[in-house]
Amino acid sequence: MAMRRCRERAQCGSLFLVLALLASRAVAAPASCQLREPPAVTGEVTQEAELLLVFPRAKDMGAEFTGCQSIWGRTKDATRLIGRLEYAKGAFVAVHDGAKRIQCSYREGELEPGTQSNCPQSQPRPISSVPHGCLSKARPPTETPATPPPECETYE
Repeated sequence: MAMRRCRERAQCGSLFLVLALLASRAVAAPASCQLREPPAVTGEVTQEAELLLVFPRAKDMGAEFTGCQSIWGRTKDATRLIGRLEYAKGAFVAVHDGAKRIQCSYREGELEPGTQSNCPQSQPRPISSVPHGCLSKARPPTETPATPPPECETYE
């Protein structure tokens, strides 16, 4: 009888282990929150003369988007992750810096108490951008400017 309980406990232990593993997968961060390098389909925006790469583009984030909009800074020598805006079912929940630490945390659109003082009081909107190549392949300022293609005229 004691041996039978041991087997049942062992089986129960295995079941709990499997359930714990399944539960950990269910709450794992979406793939967009784990990107280390920008994909080829990033959007582009400039800020203070620095080219920023954004993925996904704001226009591709639906009303129920769950994941992260990642922002990379690119110079001629390197690309570095600047941060991520995290969303859950369309609601903004956090800002992460490039080292994966949460800088700002939000609940129901409001800044949570105890969050860093330099965080925006209201939730930021996704960053709008132009398609990849519109800014990174722009002509140098010394050349005669060309009329940009229509897809490069609208930030979305």
